[in-house]
Amino acid sequence: QEVNVLGLQNQLYHLKREKNGLDTEVTALTQHLDHYKKKAQEWKDHATKEKKTLEKVKSEVNHFHKENGDLRSKLEESNNKLEKKAFELGHQREILEKMQKDQSMKMSGTDKSNITTRRTRSMASRKQSDIHSVAEEAALEISLLETPSKQNKDPDFEAESRSQRSSSQTGASHNPPKQDEKIPMWQMMGKENKDYSKYYDSPGSRKNEDDCKTQ
Repeated sequence: QEVNVLGLQNQLYHLKREKNGLDTEVTALTQHLDHYKKKAQEWKDHATKEKKTLEKVKSEVNHFHKENGDLRSKLEESNNKLEKKAFELGHQREILEKMQKDQSMKMSGTDKSNITTRRTRSMASRKQSDIHSVAEEAALEISLLETPSKQNKDPDFEAESRSQRSSSQTGASHNPPKQDEKIPMWQMMGKENKDYSKYYDSPGSRKNEDDCKTQ
């Protein structure tokens, strides 16, 4: 029995030693486990922090994308408005240029027609004035070529001639000739000297002239 007791005591001793070794290993494993738990918590906290940071960054990126989209929309709208205004301005410029061209063409046509009308009227007036002047000069020359004796013997003729000269001078004073029209000879003679006797040929000179023509 003592041998059995010693054997059991020996086994108990070894079991205690094994138990102490196992306790030591368990303590070491527990320490390692606590260390890894601590590291895992740190990693978890870091991951959570990074996740929050990432979410924040994602939120900011999404916000920037949204603002960028809004700015692009506004920019496109502004470009469309500018293009529309540019088109309207171009259209208005074309209309204005067309109106100016039409106005200049109308003004040119009006000026040409006015110039043509003025030239036609001026030419007609000059022709009429020339015809009137020639007729008056011819009538005056005919009256001057008549013999003085006839004029002296016929007082009615002389009175009629004076009346015609007076009426002609009165009409000339009321209707002065234009600058570009010729002044009739009888008006010039009437203004310079009303005595027409110096323009009449004497009977002797008229006879000499007839003799020259006969010869």
